Amino acid sequence: RFKCDTCPNYDLCETCAIENRICTKNHERNHPLILTSNRVIPKIDSNDFEMGEVLGQGGFGKFNYCVT
Repeated sequence: RFKCDTCPNYDLCETCAIENRICTKNHERNHPLILTSNRVIPKIDSNDFEMGEVLGQGGFGKFNYCVT
């Protein structure tokens, strides 16, 4: 599956994302998509790293530079 990096809570199957290039009222074809996995991603303890400057923002929130 693919999640839109601009639209919150918006995801597509491979056929809709790649072959059909679906767009809706809020989701546009030029929005960046993130390939997601059905695997469980381990949670990282926030005490294990130091948050640095904000690098950008997308549909999942802000992205920071982090140092371990």
